[in-house]
Amino acid sequence: MHKLAFSSCIFILIITISGILLINYFPGTLGDKKEKTFGKGDVTLDMYDWNFFKNEFQKTYKKDIQSGKTATTFIINNKWFPGAHIDNYIAQPMHLDFIAVGKLEDIHTYQWLNKYRKKLKYGDDAYFITVSSNFSDPQQQYKMMFKKINPPVIIQQFRNKKHARNMLVYLLEGYNAK
Repeated sequence: MHKLAFSSCIFILIITISGILLINYFPGTLGDKKEKTFGKGDVTLDMYDWNFFKNEFQKTYKKDIQSGKTATTFIINNKWFPGAHIDNYIAQPMHLDFIAVGKLEDIHTYQWLNKYRKKLKYGDDAYFITVSSNFSDPQQQYKMMFKKINPPVIIQQFRNKKHARNMLVYLLEGYNAK
């Protein structure tokens, strides 16, 4: 019995170390190579370096604020994933407001969390952030809610010097929904 328990522990240790190495050091992506869905199907990217995206988004955000393009504090998404990652790794550390705007089956618990968060008001702008490994098109989701959806700022992420995925940052202007 002790041999079996020891062997099981060794097996779990090998799987864990292999996973950590794969997530952090695999060059590029295991997933799709098409531009719009780059990295799709690569579950290791779900756990890879969201701090990079926060730092890169922060540059775009500061540039837009300083130039007077927007004064928004909102980030929105229409899915619980990647929305929860964007909320946790980008919006919260930057002290920005995050809400999920979409169908209940897509936003899950954000349906209830949104009730405790700051609301979009008429005329507000918001950033819509998506990743190519789980792409959502804001034109399909929000064209009736905002007066203008700007083309995205595309931020490329690399893993071990190979392109792994993109983050697309859209500025949505003039919220006009109820």
